Formats: sequence, structure tokens, C-alpha cells
Amino acid sequence: MTSAIQTPTAKTSFLRGFFNFDELITARVVKIIYVVGLVLIPIVTIGGGVVVALGGLYAMVAMMQYLTFANAVTQIFLIIVQLIAAVVACVVGILLLRLYCEFIMVIFKINENLQALRNRNAQI
Repeated sequence: MTSAIQTPTAKTSFLRGFFNFDELITARVVKIIYVVGLVLIPIVTIGGGVVVALGGLYAMVAMMQYLTFANAVTQIFLIIVQLIAAVVACVVGILLLRLYCEFIMVIFKINENLQALRNRNAQI
């Protein structure tokens, strides 16, 4: 019976803290954004690079009768460069996502530390 009495006060304090911004939820949201970004960045960058490379390969095959050897080698080189650029874009994108999420988390850790200092000074 005591647990039933404590549950509504816990919900009330959560809602009060939620609407008064006493408890910040951004740290949780940043973690979700990071995981979603880790899934989407490789799909978009490498997937896009493969699609562009396949389009270049298709164009090369479609224009085969007009291609010289030098043009075919150039086209193959460009396809390889596109695939390498897609992998590099994936790595850079993940790195930038990590740096951005860490920057946001540092700001909120500073806030938590300042609140702890304020609470400690209020007790003194």
C-alpha cells in the first residue's frame, strides 16, 4: 500500500521537473541521435557512392562503341575515385557526428557540475 502512495508523488515530481526544466533530457536525446546517425551515415554515403559508381559504369557500357581505351581507363578511374570518396565521406561524417554529440554532452555535463556546486553551496 505504501508503494501506491509513493508512485503518484514520483510521477508528480517528474512532471514538475519536466515542465520546470529541472531535469534535462537532451543527454538522452543526443545518445539516440548518435545511434541513428551511426546507422544512417554509412547507408547514405556508401550507398550513394555505389549508386553513382554504378551509374558511371552503366554510362560507360552504354557508350562502349564510342569509347577509346584512354576514355575507358579514365571512366574506370573515376568510378574507383567515387567509391573511395564515399568511404572517406562515411568516416568523416561519423567523426563529425561524434564531435558534435560530444560538444553537446560537454555543455550538459558543465550544467550538471554547476548544479552540483550550487546544491553543495546551498547546504553549507
